[in-house]
Amino acid sequence: MKIIYKLVLLLFVSFNVYAAGNLYISAETLYLSDIIKTEIYEPILNNLNYGDRVYLPAERVRSFLYRLNLLDGYSDYIKDYNVIRKGQLLTVDYIEDEIKKLMGNKFPDTTFQLEKLSYKNNIYYGDKKSLVITLPDKPLGSSHINISNGFKDYSVYVYIKAFKKCLVADRKIASGEALLGNTREDLVEITNLRDDPIVSPQGYVAKRTIPEGRILLESSVTIKPDLKRGNRVKIRYNSTNIIVEVTGELKEDAYKGKIVLVKNVTSGKIFSAEYVGNGVAVIYF
Repeated sequence: MKIIYKLVLLLFVSFNVYAAGNLYISAETLYLSDIIKTEIYEPILNNLNYGDRVYLPAERVRSFLYRLNLLDGYSDYIKDYNVIRKGQLLTVDYIEDEIKKLMGNKFPDTTFQLEKLSYKNNIYYGDKKSLVITLPDKPLGSSHINISNGFKDYSVYVYIKAFKKCLVADRKIASGEALLGNTREDLVEITNLRDDPIVSPQGYVAKRTIPEGRILLESSVTIKPDLKRGNRVKIRYNSTNIIVEVTGELKEDAYKGKIVLVKNVTSGKIFSAEYVGNGVAVIYF
């Protein structure tokens, strides 16, 4: 019996909504003046988003008129209304075009494919000038963009593929081998790269073996050292009164101007020294 009652009630409400007259407004608040066309700015409905459609029963209209002692003069306005805030439907094509523009500005020299775009509810707006589309910090691959119509924010799921000309290994590059002369430029997908590609092979060597065709990333290469670990150097003990030089051995790759570990081959002790170039590491006192 309860189920039948609920169905009847639903049909009754649905019929009333269908039979109600449409009342279009431009603002987010419905005032009594929008119904009876007088300068009585009594708010009836608030916080209406663009495109919202709200059923306003006649009894609610009656209660407002009664409270303001207006029943006698405005009884003809006691009706059911569908209150609709005016708005334009935001199209998928417009969203896609705006995303491509934003991506082009954020990632120059890169081409994009918008593989997926989905959101739950229709998005309405009043003026395109009020629309703001914001990309996340990392928009490539699976992410969400934010769309604001000036009244409400919407989360839109996107999957964006990106392609760019990058340096790749022209052949298998062994660990420690120089990149210069062993690279070529190809158009490759960079959607899910965890690191940035290098922009020039000059001065770089491979940290580990790099297969042919692999994108050359900053994490897979390192700057070529001035001297490699194991090489002999002059350890110069430099103090105010005396300078002494002994033979040393590098315990790590050395770069000019950087601190490096060196071993005094005579005493066997290991020190930190500044590699100053030309096979010399200086210990200052």
